[in-house]
Amino acid sequence: MMEENIIVYQLFPGMYAGGEPIAAFSDKETIATLIEKLRTFIEGGVSMKGVHAEQNKLPVDKYARLVEMGLVPYDISLHRDGHLFEPADLLGNNLDEPTIEEHYEHILAMRAAELADPDKVWGVGGIFWAPSLGLAIKKAKLMRKILFTALDIPFKSDKSKSQKIYTLKEVTDLSIWYDYQLSIESSAKFAAEVGRSEQQIREELASLLNAARSGKGESSAYRHIFKALKRSKKRYEAEHLASISSATR
Repeated sequence: MMEENIIVYQLFPGMYAGGEPIAAFSDKETIATLIEKLRTFIEGGVSMKGVHAEQNKLPVDKYARLVEMGLVPYDISLHRDGHLFEPADLLGNNLDEPTIEEHYEHILAMRAAELADPDKVWGVGGIFWAPSLGLAIKKAKLMRKILFTALDIPFKSDKSKSQKIYTLKEVTDLSIWYDYQLSIESSAKFAAEVGRSEQQIREELASLLNAARSGKGESSAYRHIFKALKRSKKRYEAEHLASISSATR
């Protein structure tokens, strides 16, 4: 059969087959199987378009065997400390799984940058073909563990070891104390003594509660707010006890 009569099926991010294709298949059923699985988690969806073979610039059936094996390409992004950076809901410009050598070079470069700047935020990841998201994450974490061990990189950064993530209970207890102080008759005097307006206190407490509930308490900004409010609380209590002690003498 002449090439101009051969149809290949291209995979596109999005529902309307626009932009650049990221993969090409000779078998329509194979690409349809992949699309059905990708549409369950890819933001914005995916689509396909049939084109004449001479119009296709991509290698055909590069990923066909993986799809036939029941595997799915998940784009996994891990924080250097091992937790998931973001959901695997996007497609890149190809479906290639990085080689161990590529991961090695990336991790080596990022570790050097981290040693030069302890505040460096970095991660590891890429496409991981697996039967499920859970197994793709396990595969990514195993890769990280192997290479961190080979390069003698600590699994937790020095910065993360020294950072306390405040629990929802701690923030709730602090919020209850401040809410009480702001509800009594002398609330204006209290706000002046702690050096914050009532509105500022309420806004800071609301942001802390939201961060604790969403698991973002490790952020340096939220830790700073928590520590500042806790220091103000301790200082106020100490001064209040001192004034009571003086009055009873």
